[in-house]
Amino acid sequence: MTIPPFSKLTIRDDDWVKYNDSWPDELGVQGHKVQKNGDREVWAGPLSGGRVAVVLWNRGPTQASITASWSSIGLSTSAVVNAHDLWTVEVISSVQGELKATVETHACKMSRTCSNQMPGSLGYEEQDAKAFASWGVDYLKYDNCNDQGLSPQPRGVNDPATWASGVGNSWRTTGDIQDNWGSMTAIADANDKWASYARPGGWNDPDMLEVGNGGMSTEEYRSHFSIWALVKAPLLIGCDIRSMSNDTKEILSNHNVIAVNQDVLGVQGRKVLQDGDQQVSKQGRVAVVLWNRGSDEASITASWSSIGLNEPTVVDAHDLWTGEVTSSVQG
Repeated sequence: MTIPPFSKLTIRDDDWVKYNDSWPDELGVQGHKVQKNGDREVWAGPLSGGRVAVVLWNRGPTQASITASWSSIGLSTSAVVNAHDLWTVEVISSVQGELKATVETHACKMSRTCSNQMPGSLGYEEQDAKAFASWGVDYLKYDNCNDQGLSPQPRGVNDPATWASGVGNSWRTTGDIQDNWGSMTAIADANDKWASYARPGGWNDPDMLEVGNGGMSTEEYRSHFSIWALVKAPLLIGCDIRSMSNDTKEILSNHNVIAVNQDVLGVQGRKVLQDGDQQVSKQGRVAVVLWNRGSDEASITASWSSIGLNEPTVVDAHDLWTGEVTSSVQG
């Protein structure tokens, strides 16, 4: 049998039909590497009901034959099993002592994730997405690492805001963000030009939040979170929540700022005024960000005309970070 690299085979001693409805597996034991011979590896882990999951992994540049011995994957040497290829659904009956297969080189359809350590989904996107959904996962962010030069679909990889609403609920609009002020502000600017494409059910994604990763000050992280909330970006936490500081927790759990991001109108806020390093961004009801991008303290004014309010309008202005309310503001 010829299988692509990273393809999974499940081996067990029992009737397969009995376990068809048992996914995800309830045993919950992590599989691990059990054999290695150069670029040829065998990974295995026990499943419930006496089953064993096995991955024959060819990490080399050429086709290779890989053998998994029963002793290495935890089966008795006398065990006779039926081996199921979970990608092709092919079944090899009455296998005893070892499982042997020819595994193709990296040039085949399968790929690796961005870490280069785990199997990717290239060629199996729909199947894998359905698997994640069946496990209760409601948000899957699919990256384009190691695509082997293949375009994700006929319209190409660039400017997904112009075409991706038909295949997903969010799309990257920028390069990867870095945990520093220059990167974050540049990413915000790059994302701004795609504002008209955002709407309920389809959002521009300027990459994950760097809040709490240590490369910016608390005030800079508040700016970061404010802008991402205003532009309706997916608020994906990028720090280790197990060790985040109180300041980080306060920023990421600000219900009022999150409410701006989750507002049902679903209109992306955008830059409406810039004077040097001083910037005004606005959205909807109206949410306004006065953003000082310079290194010195500055006074910033947002005129009613710039944020879409009529000149005679009188409002109460709520600071969503301090909770302070300024009443009867006009003009």
